[in-house]
Amino acid sequence: MLFGFICSKHTIMKYLSGIILAFLMSSCTTQQMNSNNQTIEGKWELSSINGEEINSEKLLTLTLGENNQLYGYFGCNQVNGTYTINGNSMSTSQLSSTRMMCDEQAMAYERTVLNALENKQSMQRDENEMKLNTGDTQLTFNRIGNTAVVGRYWKLLELDGEKVTFAENQEKEQFMIFKTGDKVYGFTGCNYFNGSFELEGDNEISFDQNMATTMMACQDIDESKYLQVFKNAETYKVSNNKLYLYNQGNTLAVFEDVLF
Repeated sequence: MLFGFICSKHTIMKYLSGIILAFLMSSCTTQQMNSNNQTIEGKWELSSINGEEINSEKLLTLTLGENNQLYGYFGCNQVNGTYTINGNSMSTSQLSSTRMMCDEQAMAYERTVLNALENKQSMQRDENEMKLNTGDTQLTFNRIGNTAVVGRYWKLLELDGEKVTFAENQEKEQFMIFKTGDKVYGFTGCNYFNGSFELEGDNEISFDQNMATTMMACQDIDESKYLQVFKNAETYKVSNNKLYLYNQGNTLAVFEDVLF
């Protein structure tokens, strides 16, 4: 009887040990999955399709949110749905979008991305780059770090305390976009410009001292004041969907975040 009791006790302890071990392994697996999900969550800029760099005035983005929610803007419409990560692959479901019509290039980008997302994709990624490959299409994304500034379309509202007006012969509004890779791109009212920027500390900012621009000549449009902002800006602030650029505490320019 005593031997039987000892055996029974030993069996019970072995059984309990197995349960505890299985629980610990399950916890570790869950934690690893959560860690992976946290790594991939965030806002990503579409930088190329099949190795060809995106050429768009607007920022094409994919946001992978909490609870496997997916949001996107790929040139024309707002897209939402859900996503699932399984090892080195990603799949999406329940994709839906608004129904706007846009220019041919924007629609082509959007169709290509949506067609790719509707298929299962193999995934290669590190902390700052993600590649989704369906076999026919490869989408390359770069993580957007400082989402308060980067990955947004900033429309110019004020220069040196004066509201910006739209000239009669002006093609479109003045704007700038901070892109991944520390690139900045925009329109002065006459010419397009591009260059680089750097964010440091909590609110320091600096730009290329000599932005590259197109060489259009426009009557009644003075772009020099806008371009001078990039030479003088030292600090910035984002508040209520507005971006303020300062030099020694003086406001150089005010921009508004425009959502598409």
